[in-house]
Amino acid sequence: LQFTQSSLSIFCVSIASSSGLERNLISTEIILATLLPAFIYAVPVHWTWEKDGWLHTFGFVDHAGAGVISMVIM
Repeated sequence: LQFTQSSLSIFCVSIASSSGLERNLISTEIILATLLPAFIYAVPVHWTWEKDGWLHTFGFVDHAGAGVISMVIM
């Protein structure tokens, strides 16, 4: 489970950083790569995949992780 969550958070960072990679400074990309998985990605993951999560209590099911990635990126 830890490997899956790590892979999905890295995938989320790669999508977000590829949109502005040529226009941003490398320091901006490093900050994005640090903050996105640590704080921004962690909240929707908790809402969706934890048993006491906010979306999980309403019956939201996200087996593959695409819903969480879409929530973070969009």
